[in-house]
Amino acid sequence: MSVEPLRCKKCDVECTFERAGRFPGTSASTFGVGWRCPRCDGLSLDLCPVGPLVPSARTCLNCGGGFPADEMDPRCPGCGMRRTESIEWLGPFPGPEAFKATVIDLVRRGLIRSALAVANHALVSDIARADAWTMKYRILRELGMREAILEMMGAAFDAGLPRPLLVSYGCELYDAKLFEQSLAVHDRYLVGPADDWTAAVLANKANSLAALGRDEEARVLYDEAISRQPGLLSHRLNLIHLCIRRKEWDQAVAAIDASLGLEVSVEERARLFEDRAFIFAEQDRGEEALAAAQEAVRLAPEHPRARYNRGRALALVGRLEEARAEMQWVLGRDARHRDAKRAIGMIDEALALRKPSLWRRFFGKQSAT
Repeated sequence: MSVEPLRCKKCDVECTFERAGRFPGTSASTFGVGWRCPRCDGLSLDLCPVGPLVPSARTCLNCGGGFPADEMDPRCPGCGMRRTESIEWLGPFPGPEAFKATVIDLVRRGLIRSALAVANHALVSDIARADAWTMKYRILRELGMREAILEMMGAAFDAGLPRPLLVSYGCELYDAKLFEQSLAVHDRYLVGPADDWTAAVLANKANSLAALGRDEEARVLYDEAISRQPGLLSHRLNLIHLCIRRKEWDQAVAAIDASLGLEVSVEERARLFEDRAFIFAEQDRGEEALAAAQEAVRLAPEHPRARYNRGRALALVGRLEEARAEMQWVLGRDARHRDAKRAIGMIDEALALRKPSLWRRFFGKQSAT
């Protein structure tokens, strides 16, 4: 169902939409919609098919099955509905001017099956409609239907996925660790003319290259993305973290210094100082690490990474009791923080034996935090 609100079987009243998402144990083409009775507070579950991933005149609007090719009004072998029946049951369908508002309203009311049908109906008429693909992608993403998204976009990619959706498809492939496929999608986008998304696509392609170990190619694209959008911090962070991973400390610090000159949020500025503290600690530059960590904590006093870095820097300069207190604070927020646990053990041993080499061996270059 879920083309209209469910009615409570016990109270015979219309239920209200509770939540929706991928339901455990069901197929990748099924999602669940929860409805709650306002009278008895009972919760009902409605399992719904996603419908056709790449709709056409030959696919059932209801279940996504394929119609026989030789009938005027074919019956779907999957759900048994004729084409005209599915259109009548899932409709009415809005015109282009009301498309987006209709889909948003249907999703808000929990009628997600109908919302997907509206998008699919629009795509049957025009497979290149970017707004219909975008709304469908957003719905599936909110439902947590990653497998369906990858299958849908993969098939639509071959059929000519609209250019704006290539950005999302590339990111989905990256998140799924399908880096080679992600590169192919980014390359198709970059064949077209440069636009407002070009810098982001360059950076996303660089992320895939870096994940594949092609660091020098990634660096070139990060630099190009920065040149196109010099005021956007995310491109610079990508470069900073590439340099950190490669232990190119001077280049990383230079990129951090350049980033600190941007107009960024307090949270972002704290993150930059956290990276700066980490780099100096890796170089056994305790006083500089402590100065950077102090600034990170001033900006984000509740941020565990900032507090851990301050504890690490305090240990590097020999202030072990204060370092221990910082690690205790971190464990109070995250009892599973492995480095903080190890740090306390090393600090306690160093305090007992008064051997600085113990804590320097941990808090210096060998730390993985």
